Amino acid sequence: MLERFSLYNIVFSFLAIAAIYMTTEGFRRLGILKGEYGRKAIHISIGVLIAAQPIFMTRTGIAVFNSLFFIGIILASGVFKFFEAYEDVQRWTIGQFLYPLSLLLLVFMYSDMRVYSFAALIMALADGLAAVFGKKFGKRRYYIPGGYKTFVGSAAFFGVTLALISTFVILESSITPYTVAVILIGSLVLTIVEAVVSAGFDNLAVPFFAAILLQSLL
Repeated sequence: MLERFSLYNIVFSFLAIAAIYMTTEGFRRLGILKGEYGRKAIHISIGVLIAAQPIFMTRTGIAVFNSLFFIGIILASGVFKFFEAYEDVQRWTIGQFLYPLSLLLLVFMYSDMRVYSFAALIMALADGLAAVFGKKFGKRRYYIPGGYKTFVGSAAFFGVTLALISTFVILESSITPYTVAVILIGSLVLTIVEAVVSAGFDNLAVPFFAAILLQSLL
């Protein structure tokens, strides 16, 4: 049975996520956030919250939260079409379903919650900001199955990923020639994975490659 403390924090997490969704949906209907910007505002905000969960939740609590979150996303977005910010994007994607699924699988696969937090931050910040910068500043595009991505977006993904990995290594390990090489190569590999995987499946592929990368460094 879940500790009462964990149960309270699960409720808190869902209330925070509901507030994020409702605020973003309100901005969308007011015309402040449109299309990809609305999606990524949700993506980044919820991702940062989820990455912080190991600070105030047990691993069991996080597993229960992600199970309920996955079911809730299926019902709210897939069945009832409640959150229209995802429907504004003119491309086929199931990323909103694969994102909580990938986090749920990571909880069961890795007992080290630093790996979970790192994977969540990569998806929240690197992937989220790549889309924002690509949408805002990306002029040169390249084709992938299912659509186009921008060189600016991929460069932003690489830069944010490099910064996140370096921060984790500095805080949790030590900088050596080996770790520098792994950080650079790992950031490049993650960028390539994010670049070539489309239709939302990057929300499944990127967290797993990120987890493998951090595990190798820790």
